[in-house]
Amino acid sequence: MSADIERWDPPNDPTAFESLCLDLWRDIWQEHAQKNGRSGQPQAGVDVFGQHQGRWIGLQCKQKDGLLRRKVTIAELDEEVAAATQFTPPLSAFILATTGPRDAAVQQRARELTEQHRERELFAVEIWSWDDIWAELYGREQLLKRIAPVYWPLRATMHASSITTVADPFGLPSKAGQEAPLPPELRDKMENARVARRRRDYQLARQLWDEIQAMAGQSNNPTVSVRARLERAHLQLQDEGDPDEALKTIEECLNESKRVDLGKQHARVLQLLGEVHRIRGNADQARGFLNRARECARAQGDKCDEAWALLALAAVDYKRGESSDTESRLDLVRQAYDCFSAVYADGDDDNRRLARDGFAACHSWRAEVLDHLRLDDALVEYSRALELYGKMGEEGEWEFADTLYRRGDLQARADDAVLAGKDLVAAAELFEKLGDHFMRAKCIGEIAELLDRQGHRVKSKEYFKAAAQIAGRQNNPRKAAGFLFRYACKLGELREFDEEKAIFAALLTADWLTSGQRLDILKMLCLTAKATGQDDDVKEYSDALLGILDERIADARSADERRRLILSKGHALEDLDLHDRAVACYRRGLEACEAANDSSGLIESWWCIAQVMGKTKKRMEERQAYEEIISLAGDRRDIFHFPMALTMLGQLDIMEERFEDARAHLDRAEQENERRPNPVVFLLVKDLRGKLPPA
Repeated sequence: MSADIERWDPPNDPTAFESLCLDLWRDIWQEHAQKNGRSGQPQAGVDVFGQHQGRWIGLQCKQKDGLLRRKVTIAELDEEVAAATQFTPPLSAFILATTGPRDAAVQQRARELTEQHRERELFAVEIWSWDDIWAELYGREQLLKRIAPVYWPLRATMHASSITTVADPFGLPSKAGQEAPLPPELRDKMENARVARRRRDYQLARQLWDEIQAMAGQSNNPTVSVRARLERAHLQLQDEGDPDEALKTIEECLNESKRVDLGKQHARVLQLLGEVHRIRGNADQARGFLNRARECARAQGDKCDEAWALLALAAVDYKRGESSDTESRLDLVRQAYDCFSAVYADGDDDNRRLARDGFAACHSWRAEVLDHLRLDDALVEYSRALELYGKMGEEGEWEFADTLYRRGDLQARADDAVLAGKDLVAAAELFEKLGDHFMRAKCIGEIAELLDRQGHRVKSKEYFKAAAQIAGRQNNPRKAAGFLFRYACKLGELREFDEEKAIFAALLTADWLTSGQRLDILKMLCLTAKATGQDDDVKEYSDALLGILDERIADARSADERRRLILSKGHALEDLDLHDRAVACYRRGLEACEAANDSSGLIESWWCIAQVMGKTKKRMEERQAYEEIISLAGDRRDIFHFPMALTMLGQLDIMEERFEDARAHLDRAEQENERRPNPVVFLLVKDLRGKLPPA
């Protein structure tokens, strides 16, 4: 069937059409592309921009409805082309993409403008109608398969069901054994338990799964009994964050498997074991179990479980800022999306519901990966997830509120206080409706951070206090402790030391504190004692702090955990102004990383050393540390540390009046930063160039 015969209508929403164009041209260019600014900002006639073969190209997206003003006019084209001449850097090509039909007069005008621009060394002009866009989409089968469920969910089902299923080339079993149908009462109770967990009503979910397990025992149904135990383990990880209790529950399931075949639950057991090790910080063991879960699900033909295992793999040991890890994680999310697409194509209502949930989760994961690299793309992904969760009704309310919270947090970091505030307030109201006091408190806490960044420190303190009080309603002191901690920190910043110290001292007496929480509290007590001149207290708290760190370093279960703890000790020593001891600790971290062949850890350790040398004005040692980082980060193509270290060398060059070296370092930093733009590097380079004398 050709694109002319099977033609789908364009999205009827301008934002959706813009996002569709971003997806298509990113696939065409096979390079980075992103949206230009956000609604309401000057955009120089360009909605989407990117590079293709080293040339900058801009897109203007014109969504036309099916009634009036369906066509792009010559006047509109002239206006958008004139605006695009203001885009920087200069464009090599400008494309006006429209949902309207082809128009010969407008196409002719585009050719005329291209000829005029050639004489002035300006960009070429193209018009893409919906017919052109659809033909390009139709010819890109994998892209269409991936994005169809987002823009055309009903059409995607019909299209996928017409494709012949290809046999598994690996010869693995295509399906797990069929399970016996469940009694209606048991099936309804399991569905209610699933919805309760989705809505984060963990108390109800636990109660229902306990009832299900009792019913399974009475009816001698070991398969359902195993399922109930696994769901309890999942709840122990999700609600309580307790990997030890979850592990005990999983071991009960494994003992049960000696007398009953786990069947489709086998992959689930492996995935939960992977999650246990991920929470414990054992990345290698987590990857091992999750890869086995993925292969098990694939062998059983369970695309849904395979997809969730892929997303869990994407969460393991992600090192933010390294391009190879970023692309690897995005690839896992893409594979998961393809699995969910296959589930959606099955045509069953339950499968479509599961797939829509999966699509939304994939968009959320993509946003998490991108939110420290490409903020605009991350916002697009969060918006897509919100659209999908919004269509799920009450069942998707919690995820909708959580995604609003995450998008608000991202907008706050992008310094868009107005939009951030709207999202965070809306999320807080939804969590209040859902009765999730902890998440409502998180929203209030982020609003407090937003107020603090805008200079409203007293108001910010009151919001932190409110967040701590709200979290306390959850009857979970462990969760409320985090907000009390932030409130106490804010009191310290406002020099209200007595109340700050009282809160920290009370927290320190709790028997449920983890060693990490105890370390954070001791560190703040050290700083408070130091600020108030209480030297005896400084010594008492610092000795306790360093003693706990030494114990944890000695008991570390992996080289990665040991390296992280050594760096934590160095940070503690640095905060206490014990700079020589801090550097000695960081050098100990270097030795541990070299022994483990951990280049990422080496970069982080050298970075810490460079920062201390900068504080103590030891410029030669600081320069040496940055040169080591450049050597290591350049080999790894580290997209954060490499351009940042070059920038810092440029700063040192300017201090020492080595201006030619400074220009060379800043030029190279700018060049490296173009691959994955980092606004921090961009602003630092710009500021440092202003300090250089004329060449």
